[in-house]
Amino acid sequence: MNMAIIFVALAAVAQRFCARLPRSAPPVLRRLLALAGLLSCGACAAQMGGAGYAGAEPIPAEVEGMRFVLRLREDRAEAIRVSPMWPPKFAEVARLAQIAVAGASGCVPVWAVGDPSVIELGLSCGGRSPPKKPKGRHTACDFLGATGRACE
Repeated sequence: MNMAIIFVALAAVAQRFCARLPRSAPPVLRRLLALAGLLSCGACAAQMGGAGYAGAEPIPAEVEGMRFVLRLREDRAEAIRVSPMWPPKFAEVARLAQIAVAGASGCVPVWAVGDPSVIELGLSCGGRSPPKKPKGRHTACDFLGATGRACE
């Protein structure tokens, strides 16, 4: 069963339960139930695909103990980190995401942009050139094999 459906159902149950509480119920209980519903929605959104990846099948991947949910398109990929990491370091997450995407797609990741939670990668598949890197604020990393390199 899809995790998003489960979290949405849990949030709906918490909301219904909270609505049925008598006015005399302690405010702390109401706040805790509201927080549980909010956290359920947040957990649901954490694994949803970003813009441009709607309908792409999520592919679970694990590299060196770090877990990702990957979504692939023809020349791009999205890697969502689902493993905890403190403090998150973009260089390390991007290196592992590039390895995971290379293994899942068979293509060579050429660039990576984003943050330690969600990384978009440009892919070079079958000798074709990769798409242009998005403009704006981002961090880029080179993909140099399993060892990787620190971000520029």
